[in-house]
Amino acid sequence: MDVVELWGRYMRGGIVIVSLTIVFIFFFLSSVTLPPEVSITVQTDKQDYQSKDMMYIYLTISSTHNINNATIRLHGIPNIAGVEYIDQSKEMSIGAGISYANFTQRLPTCSSCSGLSAGPQPITVEVMVNNTAIASANHSINLE
Repeated sequence: MDVVELWGRYMRGGIVIVSLTIVFIFFFLSSVTLPPEVSITVQTDKQDYQSKDMMYIYLTISSTHNINNATIRLHGIPNIAGVEYIDQSKEMSIGAGISYANFTQRLPTCSSCSGLSAGPQPITVEVMVNNTAIASANHSINLE
């Protein structure tokens, strides 16, 4: 067997290995499901609120995939002890594209007894799947 014949056998074997590698990579990549890209926009009916006002929260959720059994969690306005006065959740399916969700919340009273001072108050919205947040957004209101 001469060098040319050995080189030919080696190359044929290399081509087979490369071909199998390409097939494996294609199969692996075609079976991988990418997680959805999700974003949230939070708006409220106004920026400044008085104690005991009703607040209306409007969410716009953008997703690249359909998401079944998502939980939208709205929470925030913590008092001095860290207890949040807002903590609501709702289950919903999110379609690919734009989806909407709304919440209403009666706001707490600002006082030393409640441990809540007047001023800027944080609100967080999360899209959760299997108890894991896949997207979140923050918003701030002013409580007087």
